[in-house]
Amino acid sequence: MLTALSIQNFVTIESQIIDFKPGFNVITGETGAGKSLVLKALQFLFGGKLPITVLKKSDSSLQITGTFTADKKQINLLAERGISITEGDPILIRRTLAPDGKTRCFINDQMSTTATIKDLAPLLFSLQNQFDQVLSPAAQLSVMDRAGDLSEICQDLQSAYQAWTQAVHTYTQLKEENDKRQREREFIEKAHEELEKLAVQDHEEDHLLEQRQKAKNQGQNHQILQECLSLLNPDEGSQLWYKVSKKLSKLQTTQEESGLEKHLETLIDSYQAFSEELTQQAYLSAQDMSLDADQIEQRLHSLRSASRKYNCSIADLPEKQAHFAEQARLLHGGTKDLKAQQQHVQQTKQHYRELAEDLNAKRVKVANHLCQLVEKELPQLMLEKLKLKVSNDPLPENQWSSNGMYKIQLMVQPNVDAPFTPLDQAASGGERSRLFLAFEKVSAHLKQCPTLFFDEVDKGVGGAVAHAVGHCLLSIGQHHQVIAISHAPQVAALADHHILVEKHHYADKTISRTQAGLDPETKLAEISRMLSGKTVTVETTAAAQSLIAQKQ
Repeated sequence: MLTALSIQNFVTIESQIIDFKPGFNVITGETGAGKSLVLKALQFLFGGKLPITVLKKSDSSLQITGTFTADKKQINLLAERGISITEGDPILIRRTLAPDGKTRCFINDQMSTTATIKDLAPLLFSLQNQFDQVLSPAAQLSVMDRAGDLSEICQDLQSAYQAWTQAVHTYTQLKEENDKRQREREFIEKAHEELEKLAVQDHEEDHLLEQRQKAKNQGQNHQILQECLSLLNPDEGSQLWYKVSKKLSKLQTTQEESGLEKHLETLIDSYQAFSEELTQQAYLSAQDMSLDADQIEQRLHSLRSASRKYNCSIADLPEKQAHFAEQARLLHGGTKDLKAQQQHVQQTKQHYRELAEDLNAKRVKVANHLCQLVEKELPQLMLEKLKLKVSNDPLPENQWSSNGMYKIQLMVQPNVDAPFTPLDQAASGGERSRLFLAFEKVSAHLKQCPTLFFDEVDKGVGGAVAHAVGHCLLSIGQHHQVIAISHAPQVAALADHHILVEKHHYADKTISRTQAGLDPETKLAEISRMLSGKTVTVETTAAAQSLIAQKQ
């Protein structure tokens, strides 16, 4: 609980210490007097930001100090941060803003951090002016869970959701690995099949190179023989024989006994035999060209392509083939693990669904009870025609979360002929503020934070409605310390502790001052002013007395 707030060098406040009491504390004052400075000071104290223009004296630091009573939760949190507080001692939080814009934080005069103060804030102070946030589906769920004492099953559901999502994540990883392994296996099997078909023999490259050289030599020899044959044209040989024979006939007539003719005939016969033999050898060489140079080149090309493709020598291709066979064998598997993980996903999902269904049923039951409690508060807030109901819609699977599988929220019907709309979307600001108060009243005892700050929760209401708002704040003050900035005399009259903010104008400066714990006479004067403005009449004073009397 906040017991005192010290403000120094802040806008129009030079130095003030404001005392707060248990129960319902109200802050009033004329427009522009500086009421909101109290709220801004508290927000800065708990880690908020402020520009250096808020410094009243530009050469001095702003300093805000809050004094709070301590309970075990706050003491334990501070102990975790290395700050020791004896039970029964107050917590003093001090935060400063220097002219150079630097801030410093202290807890019980020990240097601390803004992060620590922000962590401590929810255990000490809560600003209740964000109706849409407080009435949001998430906030409603929080109230339902606290009201139904569902924290244990909520934790179980969070653990189940985490186990399920982790199982899905693991399955996804395994599947990706399995798919990758499948792609690798398909590549390796294809590579193995390719090398198997290629059937590389030992020393095949050397053998092919030898064969290629032989084929080249055979081709060259055949070409030479063909060229020789072209020189020995058969037609030319016949003519040569005819010419020689004709000459020989002359030779026989002149030298009949000579052996020259016979010798020449032998030579011509030899020539004919040579020509025939050359033709036969050319024919045989063509027949012996069994080595196809094109086939040899194609084979070498295939081997060398495989060598480049698999980054090894031709001689090592058989070894690479054996390696692929072993890799393919090792990569067969994983499907069993994938199926087992898929089964685990289904099991964890089923467990999550069972818990989510159980929690949802309990939440609906609590929500219906909350509706009944809130509806009982509505007549006094002049909302007797307003009706509430519970909306419970299943969410698509992609929206399931650690909070469950259903969108559960309270719906409101402002009039009989109006449709039901979500609680946080009530038509008017006045309706929202009153619904908010009714909701806060029935759930106040569930809040962990000891101090609730309401900023102009009575804005836009007056008369009997404002009086009802005041009673709600008074009722909430039975469980928590309530601090409210108010413009409504009906609300202020019901406060347990009244704080007045006034602005004083001087020749060279303007100063805001506070009075805490107004005596009966000052309180009566302030309530009268709130009723009628600057001109206070006997009737106004009587009305103010009547309002104050309703508290008593």
